[in-house]
Amino acid sequence: MSRRFDDQGQVLGLALAFLTFVAIILAVTLSASGANLDATNQLATQRNQQYAADGAIQAAVNNIRGNPALGADNGQNCDYTTPAAFANSLQVQVSCTPFPGSGTGTASQNRPPYSFLALPTAGSTLEGFFQIPTNGNGGGTSDVNVFGPVASNGIVNETGNGSGQLLIAGNVTAHSCNGDVNVTNTTVYTKVCNSSATIADPGVANPTAYALMSPSAPAMAQAPACLSGAAEFFPGTYNAFPAAPGGCSTKPMWFQPGAYYFDFTGAGSHAWDLSGKTIVGGTPKNWDPTSASTPAPPIGSTGSCRSEHDFPPNAGVQWVFGGDSRISVGSGLLELCAQPSTTQQQLAIVGLQTDAASPQTPVENPTTAASATNPAYAPLTSPTIDNTDAQVLALAKNKTVSLDLTGFAAPASGLLVKHVQMSFKHRETSNGASGTLLLKDSTTVIATFTTACTTGQLCLSPDATTYRTDTIDVTSLFLLDPTVLSRLTATWSYTTPNTNNTTWDTKVDGISFAVTASPTPGGYRAMSGCMLVTQDASGNAIPCPLLLTPAPSGSNTKLMLQGTVYAPTVGVDITTGVGDPILFNRGLIARNITFRLHPGNGSPSVNGAGAGANRFVVFTASIGGRVVTKSLVEFDDTTDITQPGSSIDFLSWDVRRGS
Repeated sequence: MSRRFDDQGQVLGLALAFLTFVAIILAVTLSASGANLDATNQLATQRNQQYAADGAIQAAVNNIRGNPALGADNGQNCDYTTPAAFANSLQVQVSCTPFPGSGTGTASQNRPPYSFLALPTAGSTLEGFFQIPTNGNGGGTSDVNVFGPVASNGIVNETGNGSGQLLIAGNVTAHSCNGDVNVTNTTVYTKVCNSSATIADPGVANPTAYALMSPSAPAMAQAPACLSGAAEFFPGTYNAFPAAPGGCSTKPMWFQPGAYYFDFTGAGSHAWDLSGKTIVGGTPKNWDPTSASTPAPPIGSTGSCRSEHDFPPNAGVQWVFGGDSRISVGSGLLELCAQPSTTQQQLAIVGLQTDAASPQTPVENPTTAASATNPAYAPLTSPTIDNTDAQVLALAKNKTVSLDLTGFAAPASGLLVKHVQMSFKHRETSNGASGTLLLKDSTTVIATFTTACTTGQLCLSPDATTYRTDTIDVTSLFLLDPTVLSRLTATWSYTTPNTNNTTWDTKVDGISFAVTASPTPGGYRAMSGCMLVTQDASGNAIPCPLLLTPAPSGSNTKLMLQGTVYAPTVGVDITTGVGDPILFNRGLIARNITFRLHPGNGSPSVNGAGAGANRFVVFTASIGGRVVTKSLVEFDDTTDITQPGSSIDFLSWDVRRGS
């Protein structure tokens, strides 16, 4: 008989398996619920912290908004800590970090100590910082706004600008003041108009901070290229005005980031006229030089090159000028962005005041010595000064003899002349005869020297038996165009008087020109000469300017310099037309600074004409030592000089996650 199996054991196993499954489901569900609860709590904590951090940054912004001394690059602390239970029962610490060059501070190594600094001879009343109208007194109603201190070793002068004023948000120090020279807040800023102190050139006091991008003149620049959207120019030395290549004459001129040296040595004026040209120097912003479909450079609006306040900062340019080379903006549009730096001055334009590198000293001697038409002279055996002479003896009355000295060596390409000294060795009988030395550029006489001992002329010894070597500085004849040397002819003429029973003699040993020149590449020349003569309000001559904008009639000038102008030995003369945007955003140092406002309503303010102006500040909010939020904020201190921080712009937010 077989035994029948019971199914109770099977039911029990199934029950146990079901209970195990339910337990697992309950455990997973409870774990997920706990995780969700933790996540919800963590999210709420993050939200509460973020809310508190955002509010703390807003409070920190408002704390410094109306005080331009806070948030400026001046070393002054602008941190902010909220009350203990500021928001959601949290306390927030906000660090305030100004960007280099922010605001109107003066402690930074990368910005000059003054917005405008005039460095004439101490006590001068003809040179300094001028605001005057064009075409005489009266007219213009707009102000010139200067953000930061102004100083002058001469005068600070505001003349005949109608209801317009010279408004300065900073201290004023000058030997004398004239007109409506006003500081914006007399409780904060001072005006001293009888200073006896001589302000030193900051570039001399701190040469490291004012060092050039290239310590010596760079190599000659390579030829420009024609891109789809611009004519492209490259860093280097330019001895002639930069010119667009074929097919690019109507396109903007884009100067790649880097160091440029302009020392124009060709014939004629060395004032580079930018009329009709659009020029941008530095990293492009809001346009593309390689594309013909992108808009032209928006100079005067949002900017055409990236400055220190564009993020991230990009490489910039530095334009250095030597000799008598200068810029006349004309109806042009010019914007330059200097190289950003936290340790160096950000110099956009430099007028050299000293030479650099060792000069070369070639001596120019004639290689041939021909006789003039119907000569009494025979050619010199040797035209150099070596005691081997040509001579005429026993010359009768009413006779003229002449000698042409030619064949001087062609100057080296790009020769930068610093000094030329002529030496002429000769002797004559002194019995009423006269001698004349002509220097000619081909057939054109460029200088005349005679035996009459008049100041500035060649004086000859009357001794009939002894040679005399006359040495004369003739630099001015070759400074503008050194190639004259290759076309030079020196003609010596000797004429006897109408005297009977008398004879005369003349002897010439030779002539030479000792040329001192800076090598190219490798040497800078200090600024010299004067191609552009301007006048102050009284019609007195002032040093010719390195930088000049034209009279306002139809000028359409746009000049935006995102960097410092440093030209302590020359002038800057800015004439504004109606609506012309003019910006010097990192200060201006020159011997003489003149702003000429166009008369009549609608004359522009020169906004931002100072060192820094707007403030750029990074606010970092932390709770319990952990960074929660960062924000970059720009404070508008330029739209209304009397209301700093009149508007603010949150340029970026960086939110940190995690508890």
